[in-house]
Amino acid sequence: MYTIGADPEFLVEDVPREHVRTFAAMLNYLVERVRSGNPVATGHTVQSLEGLRFVAEQLSGGALRDALDNRCTRCQRGASIVLLRLVVPLSLPAAVTAPASTDGFEPFGGVAHRL
Repeated sequence: MYTIGADPEFLVEDVPREHVRTFAAMLNYLVERVRSGNPVATGHTVQSLEGLRFVAEQLSGGALRDALDNRCTRCQRGASIVLLRLVVPLSLPAAVTAPASTDGFEPFGGVAHRL
């Protein structure tokens, strides 16, 4: 799932069909938050009301091009995209679990902020 017409755009991958409304509500919340002057940056954590926890990653280079070409196909070509990686699913069924690795990314270390 991804946003269209926001700045930046938000992308969430592998959304289970039964949780589309939950994810859509979170994306809408983030868009409104950014529009009100509260940016979402790499390392920020986001937790939905349902207990889903994500870490934000600003895409760049090849990852950004891939997202625009293959996943966010309705976004403008020069769009900025923030990928939201599911890291701690607190209330989803066991079938929807966070990956064992976050590709070396430390979501809760350093200057991470909870939104």
